[in-house]
Amino acid sequence: MANRAQRRKKPQPISLPMSQAKLLQGLYKNGITDKELKEEWHKGSDAGRDFAIKTCYAAVCKAAKDVCYGTPEEIFEFLQAMDYHVCNTLSSEEAIDSVLEEMGITIRFQEPFDRLERHE
Repeated sequence: MANRAQRRKKPQPISLPMSQAKLLQGLYKNGITDKELKEEWHKGSDAGRDFAIKTCYAAVCKAAKDVCYGTPEEIFEFLQAMDYHVCNTLSSEEAIDSVLEEMGITIRFQEPFDRLERHE
């Protein structure tokens, strides 16, 4: 019992994060290739992007319902119009900035609380 108590009191070594080289070495050792790593990275990247966009669309639905009190059909039409503009008319940063400027809206992503600012 005394040995166990002493071992528990003994400070544990700090585990440092593995370097990228060591991590890759371990993956290669287990038979994972560069091609497989790139494919999985792209799958994860695509899944993360899709989830972020899906979250934005869901947020727009909730906001439209909160502000406009629209029916699900009206909100769907609104979402279709939004999707059209996302895919077809807002294809550059200049176009996006132009619309926000026209609406008198500034978005500050660095701000944790008041990200949107309305100005004349």
